Amino acid sequence: MKSRHFLATVLLCGTVATAVHASCGTASCPLEPNTGFLPVGNWCISTQYTYIGQSHLLAGNTDIDPQTSTQHHAELETYNRILMTSVSYQFNGSFSVDMNIPYIWRKHSHIHNHHGAKLLDTWDIAGLGDTWINGQYRTQDPLNWKNQWVVGLGIKAATGATRLKNQENQEAEVPVQPGSGSTDYRLTLQYRFAAATIRNLDGLFAELPMQLTARYTWNGVGTDSWKNGDELSAAVTTQWPLTRTAQVEAGILAKYQKTAQPGTTGESVSSTGGKSVIANLGYQTALTPNLNWSISGYLPLYQYVNGQQLGVDSIIQTGFEWML
Repeated sequence: MKSRHFLATVLLCGTVATAVHASCGTASCPLEPNTGFLPVGNWCISTQYTYIGQSHLLAGNTDIDPQTSTQHHAELETYNRILMTSVSYQFNGSFSVDMNIPYIWRKHSHIHNHHGAKLLDTWDIAGLGDTWINGQYRTQDPLNWKNQWVVGLGIKAATGATRLKNQENQEAEVPVQPGSGSTDYRLTLQYRFAAATIRNLDGLFAELPMQLTARYTWNGVGTDSWKNGDELSAAVTTQWPLTRTAQVEAGILAKYQKTAQPGTTGESVSSTGGKSVIANLGYQTALTPNLNWSISGYLPLYQYVNGQQLGVDSIIQTGFEWML
């Protein structure tokens, strides 16, 4: 049985993250990019490290004891560490493109209920994840937050590892693998505006920007014809300028994912898909004019899963961004 979880992460230069969820601890995770822009003709290279811990089993939105579960696979825990490398380029005042490449370390364990016996299966695997390439078009100059619309299109290439095994030579389930083996697509719509004018700690006046974002992801057929359920999300994000070089970032995201399709895996999909609401709070500061550092934490406010799936305990992220 596959478990599902919800995670959030920051990917692009100077932006607030939105969130995504993935299965069995996977960050197949197109670790979802936001719609950020750079000065014209500039490159940005970022590295982000994300930790996601999952150690409690949910049935709907209620915690249950894995030892009492009668599911074929009773999920125990999944721990993810993700190193994301992102490269962005701003072609002109309206169009930008970015590429996001994750490397994923994953530790996963579950109880295999086999003819009355409870067998412990574990995996400790690492490999390249799938690569997302995204293009974005905006209607206004980046300095004008009023009535600015952004449209984003993305495609995921199946660059990730899909056949990793544990020390007992057992191949990990498809959703546990770093790569899904599928080509996926997404459409993002975002509306940006200035919510207010505030005075920061330097005594200067600055606009308080707000972003309203909606995103739909079409997940394709991947390894062994497994297909992750399509995803719909909506988010509200903002950045409060503390000083000329530092800001607090905050956001709330709601997400829904459809049930997966099993393909030829023989796995049950009754414990796939669900819905969640996640809040994030972060801090970003400029170490130099071209180098930023950020740290963020994410708190699941609400999680409801189909069947029995692992819930999220904690999500922490930190990283650097270089503008060239």
